[in-house]
Amino acid sequence: SIQDVETDLDVKRVLFAFFPTYTDSPLKPMWSRLLAVGDASGIQSPLSFGGFGALTRHLDRISGAISEAVENDLLHKSELGEINAYTPNLSAAWMFQKAMSIRMKQNVDPKFVNRLLAVNFDQMDDMGEITIK
Repeated sequence: SIQDVETDLDVKRVLFAFFPTYTDSPLKPMWSRLLAVGDASGIQSPLSFGGFGALTRHLDRISGAISEAVENDLLHKSELGEINAYTPNLSAAWMFQKAMSIRMKQNVDPKFVNRLLAVNFDQMDDMGEITIK
């Protein structure tokens, strides 16, 4: 058992703000009449709040689609799969996540991620407000 974290642990890597995500998202429903939402749905941004952030961003669309599905008895797994359909902006989010990933034993400037984000946001700002909508 761990008694003293300074001597009893052999730290290999420190990882902050980790949460699992799926590159084949969103996950398709496996059963009829059951729809996964939030983290369980696989609709996520690997950059911010995972499934919870995706749920809040899509809440109006998802709640409307669920109401329509229930009212029209469209509850087969293939029909429910259309509610959490793929969104192209996830590809861009995954690209950013991959660009900011650092492999184990890779020696990278500690300011790399912050500089990369700053350059990206500067470019988006230069492209105008339409870019961030």
